[in-house]
Amino acid sequence: SGWVRNDGHGATVHVEGQAADVSAFRTRLRADAPAPARLEAVEVVPATPTFRTGFQIDASRGAPAPAARVPPDRAMCEQCRFEVFDPT
Repeated sequence: SGWVRNDGHGATVHVEGQAADVSAFRTRLRADAPAPARLEAVEVVPATPTFRTGFQIDASRGAPAPAARVPPDRAMCEQCRFEVFDPT
């Protein structure tokens, strides 16, 4: 269980579960990333459990100086397009 959200620096993923399951998730994160995705770094930080059920996509958060690189030649889904052009 857990969540993922984008911010100005990339994505933050919060994963909860048995140690073996979390380790398997981390392995698959690299191995099964879609073709346009590129993981430059994975940082593991202990966190307080949230006890959510399932895995959810949370709302993105902005950053004062965005640093995430999005190639201009990739097509965006409608949700992403809405988010990019939303002034808030």
